[in-house]
Amino acid sequence: MTGSTRYRITVRGQLGPTFADYFDGMDLHACAGFTVLDGVLADSSQLYGVLMLLRDTGLDLLELTSKPQSA
Repeated sequence: MTGSTRYRITVRGQLGPTFADYFDGMDLHACAGFTVLDGVLADSSQLYGVLMLLRDTGLDLLELTSKPQSA
């Protein structure tokens, strides 16, 4: 992966705003029964760090989408 990429990660459950610090500064949007994490990550290692944190906290990953940032 080269350059920054915007990610939208949807997990089961509602996370409070205090969780934003754990997810590399991504924006959290809680909805009915799920939370969307949205933000730009610099590289694949930063993405894997977020995914491992999801795994380690027992959150269920529902969806992951990406969109490369324009240069």
